[in-house]
Amino acid sequence: MTLHQPIAITPQTGDPTIYSSEQEFRNMLLSLLPAPQLASTPEGVWGPAAFHIGGHAGGSNFSVDVAPGMAWITDDDITSGGAYWVWSDAVYNLATPSAPATGTRTHRVVLQLRNKSENGAWSTYDFIPVLVPDIGGGLPAEPASAITLGTVSIAAGQVSVTNGNCADYRQRVDPVAVYKPGTTTITSSVTIADDPDLQLLCLQPNAQYKITGNIVYNGGAPGSGAEGDLQFTWRGGASSVFIYNAGRLNLATAEVGSYTNGLSDVVNCQTQGTGTRLGARILGELATGAAPAYLVFRWAQNSPQATGTSVIPGSFLEAVQIA
Repeated sequence: MTLHQPIAITPQTGDPTIYSSEQEFRNMLLSLLPAPQLASTPEGVWGPAAFHIGGHAGGSNFSVDVAPGMAWITDDDITSGGAYWVWSDAVYNLATPSAPATGTRTHRVVLQLRNKSENGAWSTYDFIPVLVPDIGGGLPAEPASAITLGTVSIAAGQVSVTNGNCADYRQRVDPVAVYKPGTTTITSSVTIADDPDLQLLCLQPNAQYKITGNIVYNGGAPGSGAEGDLQFTWRGGASSVFIYNAGRLNLATAEVGSYTNGLSDVVNCQTQGTGTRLGARILGELATGAAPAYLVFRWAQNSPQATGTSVIPGSFLEAVQIA
């Protein structure tokens, strides 16, 4: 066991100078992350837009734009290397391979840490977006001391890379919360669809989250012949398990919510008039699987009525990592 030198100690006059190593400083920074109790070192982007990848905004070609932002990258080059904090303040354009002769190639885009003092393969002390190419064997592995931002799939015959070719594999290290800024209304439809705002994206894979929220809604009144009510469910990443309670007014005008629901269960809520705000209170635990990890709220009317059912401002979801 090594007892490392505490950070920020000033020796008295005549005593030797006290130096703190870069490794000790990185581990100090790591301890400031919002989930220090995790068994493994957390890493990923900070904020919903950081280092997002998409088609080149300056014109169609074979490249992607990497948005600016901040992130943490675990040091895999040495034992107990801590985590690097990295920052970009401008869009970075990254070239991709052109279309293959046949089939589809899926390339991995990462942020790569390059520290010459710990890895002799590098000649620099920096980080950079890197495309790890699929050379015919499928999605390549993530390199050491790197975090995955996403994948870019390019098929034979393509003439450029678009947003539709990019899949988001980022994971966030900050708390993830979303708020509904405007009203979404569904009329005469029981086809369940993703809510455009209530989407918890870029979650850490293979992690445990506490999920809280409130779904605020309104719609047709009982007995009016226009009562569409509300039904909802969820969409999660591969192998994710979501167990939750939903306190709400059911179709029989009773307050319920003491039983447990699963990710794919459909929950019904009564509406009581377009001027009456009601809520479904969400409390549960999400166990995420492999990346990309996410939880998306999906809903529709429970019966098709011309008087619309609306999910309205005041609705929110929050994911707090607990393990």
